[in-house]
Amino acid sequence: MTDFLASQPLVLTEALVSYESVQESGQKLQFDVLQRMAVQKPDKFFWVTVQDDGSANSAWFADGKFAMLRMPANVWGQISGPATIPAMVDRLISEYNLDVPLPDILGRDPDVPLVDEGAEIWWVGEAWVEGYWTNHIAIRQPGEDIQIWVRKGDQPFPAKMAITFVNEEGQPTYLARFRLWSTTMPNAATQFTFTPPPDAERIEVVPVSSR
Repeated sequence: MTDFLASQPLVLTEALVSYESVQESGQKLQFDVLQRMAVQKPDKFFWVTVQDDGSANSAWFADGKFAMLRMPANVWGQISGPATIPAMVDRLISEYNLDVPLPDILGRDPDVPLVDEGAEIWWVGEAWVEGYWTNHIAIRQPGEDIQIWVRKGDQPFPAKMAITFVNEEGQPTYLARFRLWSTTMPNAATQFTFTPPPDAERIEVVPVSSR
């Protein structure tokens, strides 16, 4: 799966994500997010995330510039940074504390293993997920229990992914169901170009940490 994804110059995906938030009482609240993402290696991406309260964030990265538009606030900001996807995603997470969707897919350095050295990995079995027969893979590494359901055949895209954060209080779980995968995009030439809406307000974007 990882080799196949790394070999694709352009990937488009859409996922319905559910995540848990553990409250002080110990109760887990579940929230849904629709995420759509396009990646053109080595230096362009686009994503949009729609929260279950109707708010949405859209982001563009090309030519070393990252821009984000937040709705319904109708504000946008832009920063300059590294020219490659992995380096920019790392900066967005570490310096701006930004919630980047599917960072292991969007921003993974192909030379860095997907799982930690010494992680336990085993094949659970076959499973029918999102309209495909899949291989159900379980991974255990420090702090995380991971499950990935990978489509069988010559296009081994992930069909579902679940991560339980075992060291966090209440052990919340993140679950992504991938509803779409494509290696072509008719409007790729314009998809990665950001043009601010004429009535949107530009705001200053500052890091929250300097590493």
